[in-house]
Amino acid sequence: AAGSQASWLDENPTVITDKDVYAIGETVKINVTCYIPMQFTSGKQCYFVIEDSLGNDVYNMSRHYSWVQIFTFLQPPKTFMFAWDQKDDSGAQVPAGTYEVWGYEAGYRMSDPPIAGNSTTISVEDTSGTTPSIEKFDLYLVQGWNLIALPLLASNYTSSNLGLPDGSVVANFISTSQSWEIFIVGLSPQSMAFSIVDFRGYYVYTNSPCQITVFGELVTTTHYIELHHGWNLVGFPKTSSVGSHVCSEMVGWIVAPPPSPITMISSFDTATGTYKTWVAAIPSMNNFYLLPGLGYYVYATQDAIMAYGPSL
Repeated sequence: AAGSQASWLDENPTVITDKDVYAIGETVKINVTCYIPMQFTSGKQCYFVIEDSLGNDVYNMSRHYSWVQIFTFLQPPKTFMFAWDQKDDSGAQVPAGTYEVWGYEAGYRMSDPPIAGNSTTISVEDTSGTTPSIEKFDLYLVQGWNLIALPLLASNYTSSNLGLPDGSVVANFISTSQSWEIFIVGLSPQSMAFSIVDFRGYYVYTNSPCQITVFGELVTTTHYIELHHGWNLVGFPKTSSVGSHVCSEMVGWIVAPPPSPITMISSFDTATGTYKTWVAAIPSMNNFYLLPGLGYYVYATQDAIMAYGPSL
């Protein structure tokens, strides 16, 4: 492990976005990961730059912020999260087209120039007048607890509008605090309803077997989700591919140099109310198949980014 951590020192910063294709005006979420353990800046540990298809700077984050420099230690790898509103340096909306997102981190000393990292390409598209293809997926729930996830891209679902019968319970695991929030259908006030987020898992309790039908778009471009240190509940973003992917493949979906921080993955058996757990230290044991519509526990030894794409 020590040798692997030492190899991070040779890594330049990496940058990824939450997906590859955006509608005009849509917020671009950007993560820049630094791998050096010590820097002489705090607020300006890293930043991002947007270039157009000709290589011209469109937006340079460092031009819009000022920082106070102090001596800082980092535990690598360290990921910083940013958002770009698709505005250029003058505040105008950028036109549709292809853009390159670059990551930078500060040098070892205050006098050092920034260290350039890798880049990722995104597309900004004018989607006005186009209608996405909508698919449907049926989720069959047993009486008792179920661990589910939406296999389609659908931003309009909350714990209150899944079509569950009154008295059903929806539980959301908050990975940042390793805690829970609960919504009881027909009893909890609407103000307590929470969003059902793409690629995330949720527990649902029903008093009797039932079926819910969800509608959304198929995953056709790469999307990214954040894993936090500890347990995370994730989904499998496919409506088919039954028996095509085993849980150990998730280790390779992490966007970072090895070793992967994923050490355990668990599935929930609704029939017995028990769990089956795959452990990275024994990779051939309990390497279960991933199934559409189900959620899974993933344990990460540190914060990380996981990539979901159409090739899955």
